[in-house]
Amino acid sequence: MPKGKNDWLRELQQTYLERADVKLSELSKALEAVLNNKDRFEDRDKLHRLLHNMAGSGASFGFKEISIVARAMLEDFHTAHGSSPEEIEQYNKKLREDLSAIKKTFKKAKSEFEASQI
Repeated sequence: MPKGKNDWLRELQQTYLERADVKLSELSKALEAVLNNKDRFEDRDKLHRLLHNMAGSGASFGFKEISIVARAMLEDFHTAHGSSPEEIEQYNKKLREDLSAIKKTFKKAKSEFEASQI
């Protein structure tokens, strides 16, 4: 039986969600690298790239909420600065909260996708 348009989209969505754990692991490592050494351009560039890709790809695969949360973290990453220990701690805390929100959003998307398969 030929596959319909929705079948291809569902397959792409499934593959996207299956790869989420790898992407989230990469994102977690990149964030920790940045938080441990904010002056390394390579770490900041990698975190920016991962967030940018996630912000764009989520909606492209039909997961608008993933894009929204990733874009919010990207914005926080670019706007949060601080020089005092307190400001730096707030910056670190906010980015970790953003990462937690992204993980929860992926988990919700996976659950909803699996439920729609029934």
